[in-house]
Amino acid sequence: MPKPYTAPLLINQEKTLTTGYLSKCGYFKTDCIATGSTGWTSNKSKDLDILITVIMQKENERVVLSYNDFNDSPVEQIIYLESKPSNLGKGLIWFFICPFTGTICRNLIFVNNRFMHRSNLVNAMYSIQAESKYWRKMFQLQPNIPTTQKILDEPNKKYYKKYYKGEITKRYKKHLITLQKWINSSSERSQLLKKHFY
Repeated sequence: MPKPYTAPLLINQEKTLTTGYLSKCGYFKTDCIATGSTGWTSNKSKDLDILITVIMQKENERVVLSYNDFNDSPVEQIIYLESKPSNLGKGLIWFFICPFTGTICRNLIFVNNRFMHRSNLVNAMYSIQAESKYWRKMFQLQPNIPTTQKILDEPNKKYYKKYYKGEITKRYKKHLITLQKWINSSSERSQLLKKHFY
C-alpha cells in the first residue's frame, strides 16, 4: 500500500485574495456597494472566477465572494472586514476577519474551495521554508540584482557628486555600503558553493 501524500502545502503558490488588491481597485468606499470580478489562471486557462461584492455598511462591512468551486457547485462566502487607522494618519487600513479562525489579516488563501487565513492550514509553509538549509542561506545572500546594479552604476552618471562641501554625499555613501555588501555576499556565496559542490 503506498504511503499517504505528506508534502506540505506551499502557501505562496496558492491563490490569494488581498485587501491591498481590493483597496487598489476602489472597493472600500464609505457607505457604498461595489461589485467586480477577478480570477486566476492555470496553464493559460482560467480555473477560478469570482464575483466580488463589497458592502461598506457602517459596522457591518463585508465582502461577498460568489463562485463555482472545483466540483462546479455554487459557493457564496461572506468575509467580514475590520479597519484600523493608518499609522501615517491618513484614512483607514482595512483587514479581513478570517471566517474560520477570526484572525485579523490582509491575505486570505484559497484552500479546499474556501478562502481562509494561513493559521487555519495544517502542514503548510512558504516555499522558502521547504528548501534545504543551504538554499535558504543562498537566497538570503542573493541581492536584488536590478536594484543593486542601479546603485552600483550611479557614480558613472554625468554630474554625479561623491562629495559636497568636503563631506560625502548620501548617494555616494549608499553606493559604498551597497558595494561592500555585494563583495561580502559574493564571497560568502562562493564559500557556500565550494562546500556544497566540492
